Order: sequence, then C-alpha cells, then structure tokens
Amino acid sequence: MRMSESDLYPGHGKDLVKDFLFGSSALEPGAERSACKFRYTDKAEGWVGIPHGGIGMGALVELSSHLRSGSLSYPFTAEFRMGGRRPAIGDTVHAEAVSAPGGSKGTISLGPGIPPYMESRLTQGEPDPEKMGPFDAWRPGSYRELEDRLLPLPFYRNCFVCGRQRSDPGLERRFYAQNPEDPAERTRIVVSPVGLDDRNDSSLFLFRRGRFLHPLVFLALLDETLGWGGFLASAAGAVTVRIEFNFRRAVSAGERLVVFGRGEKAKGRAGSRLMFWASGGAAVFGDGGTFETVITASGQWYGLPELTDQLRTELIPADLTRRVFELAGAK
Repeated sequence: MRMSESDLYPGHGKDLVKDFLFGSSALEPGAERSACKFRYTDKAEGWVGIPHGGIGMGALVELSSHLRSGSLSYPFTAEFRMGGRRPAIGDTVHAEAVSAPGGSKGTISLGPGIPPYMESRLTQGEPDPEKMGPFDAWRPGSYRELEDRLLPLPFYRNCFVCGRQRSDPGLERRFYAQNPEDPAERTRIVVSPVGLDDRNDSSLFLFRRGRFLHPLVFLALLDETLGWGGFLASAAGAVTVRIEFNFRRAVSAGERLVVFGRGEKAKGRAGSRLMFWASGGAAVFGDGGTFETVITASGQWYGLPELTDQLRTELIPADLTRRVFELAGAK
C-alpha cells in the first residue's frame, strides 16, 4: 500500500501535506538522501510559541517517502527521540532523511554543527506482536463502553492538533477523559474520536494522500493524546523525550476510529524533575462497533513547570481547565 508524491488530493492541483510541512521551501529528493530547509511558522504551533512535535515527525516521514527505500509502505515502525535545542516558532531548521538497512534514519536540527532536536528511525515490516498486544489488552472492546462516560477536556486556540481559532488548516481535535466506574481509580483513558461528526472532521481529512490519511495525522494526534494521558497521571505539562509508533495499515479518510492514550506511570513530582510514560493507539470501528487496532504508540515525556503554568493560563474554556487539573489530582 504505497503512497507517492504523485498521489494528489482530489480536487486540488498541488500536494497540500507537503506544502503545509515545508511551505515554499524546495525539497532535495534523492535515492539515498532527501532533505529540506524550512521555517516553522505559526501554523506549526503546539505549545504556545513552540512547534508541535508531530509536525517534525511528519516532515521526517515525508522526506523518507522520497527515498528509494520508500518508507511509507505499510506496515512500518517509526521511532523518534527528542533532545538538544528545541526550535521555536520563527526558527529555520534543517531536516533530512537517509536510507538505512530496513528503512531510513532522519534528523532535524537548527543548523550544521548543532545537535539534532529530533532523530528518527523508520523500519519496514510487520510490527513486533508484543508491541501491539498491550494496547489491545486495555483498550475497550467497543465504543459503547466509552460513549456514556466521557468528560470533555480543554483546548488551545492555535494548536495544530486541538486549536479551533486557527487561520491555517489543523486537525481540530477534541479530547475526552473516560470517567472510571470507580471514583478512586486515578488511571483515566483519554480518547479523541475521528469520523463521527463530519462537521468536525473536514479539516483533518485535508491531510491525506489520495484516499489515505497521511501518517502526519496520527503522529501528531497520538503524541498529544498520550501526552494528555500522562498529564492525568502526573498533573504536569511535558515535552516528548521519545515515542514509537507501529503502523499496521493505512487509514482511509472517512473511516471511523478512536485514538486512545493512557498514562502508565510517573516518576518525580510536578514543579520539580518529573518524567511520565504513556501508551495508546488508534482503533477503527469494525462490525457491530467493535474495534480493529491499526496503530499503537508508547513513549516518555519530561515535565516542565513552565508548561504546566501554560496549561493553567492558556487552555480554554476556564471551567474545563479547572476540572482537568482536578481530575489529575493537582492542588
């Protein structure tokens, strides 16, 4: 199931994903190396003033698709590590992907000689069943088990994933925390439905190749969903340290699915050095409302007090912000 640059969006004369990721910057495609120098503008925002990590991940996957290895063939695994100096909105970055045994490797940095902000490894082939199994073990068996116990979470104005006041296309997602049957249960599943309401999905469905959603959608959406799951386990805003995605198959625009995230554990305390781990995945509605797992993800995040403060002051509406901090057990 191969995606290529020639698979243009129906009704458009250009590649909207590539234009969104790289703007007018020229790609340097090649069989062994594909690169681009591009600027992060407001349309890439996640945290206020900071590019969403999913944008960088999507850029590296896109560059990999231009290599001879064709790293957008399904199934595949995508691993990302973040470190070094993080870019800010307005910064220009250098991104490149190179062929590697079994797939590709990639980096994003602020320039030559500067340690990379993001590193990637894409590997072709079926995911390790042990990496798919844990998500299947805890996700609900059907949507019916969820729909009556969902509490809406707050959102940002301009975030690529959840922003609803953007001047550029975005995913326009809404997130919900599952209210557990046992009030003492602190572990809460976070979900984001896709395809259940055409009015709320039209922007997300722009990010596709032919009839298939681009991996960018799930890289960004799962990163944020798992981040919410980790927040509810830690009461801390955080940046992604590492994250791995296992793509079993492509998802068609219009398929109905739910994206899940759950905080697994937290180490440290909010306001000081804190790490949390989270996992999740995406499951498509099957016959009778049952789920078919199509993607799994897991990762590690590093808490930053300034990001926790930003959640308190920048998320809207205020009443949902207060409630989500209460759900997370924050004082």
